[in-house]
Amino acid sequence: MVQNYQTEAPGLTLSTAMQEAARCLLCEDAPCSKACPAHTDPARFIRSLRFRNVKGAAEVIRENNTLGAVCARVCPTERYCELACPRGQIDQPIRIGDLQRYITDMETKLGMEILKPGKDTGKRVAIIGAGPAGLQAATTLRQQGIGVTIFEAQAKAGGYLTYGIPEYRLPQLIIDHEVD
Repeated sequence: MVQNYQTEAPGLTLSTAMQEAARCLLCEDAPCSKACPAHTDPARFIRSLRFRNVKGAAEVIRENNTLGAVCARVCPTERYCELACPRGQIDQPIRIGDLQRYITDMETKLGMEILKPGKDTGKRVAIIGAGPAGLQAATTLRQQGIGVTIFEAQAKAGGYLTYGIPEYRLPQLIIDHEVD
């Protein structure tokens, strides 16, 4: 079978996402959340998804991770949250990255606006570079009501995301949406 590396593999459907979320053991100590380097808290967004609260799940993801849709596609979850998942000792770990992708894709599809600026404080900040760190810093500051101007040397924002990850792994459309 020849693989087409021009397009991203399809994600989960509502049915498969709900089945996967239902496999979660709802651990009290949430080892998956402790293992997430982006502090995205998979245990909380999976709980929300189990109750079909996609908006709540998206809000959990975006609390600490402006680039949640990017991370869902490129984070090596098998080395972090999925490795820590106790379900892996029974059969297979929860497909946390795929669930995060489903949630962020639905966030986009449904036009949810999770990230909102805070009340204007009158303070202003300049950020040099529109890579992942600059974008996260800008979002965090805007949520605190601080005005942000980002300076970027490249033609497109995204840094390594735009110029270093192949399209089949991370479509430019996703990067553009996250940057916007």
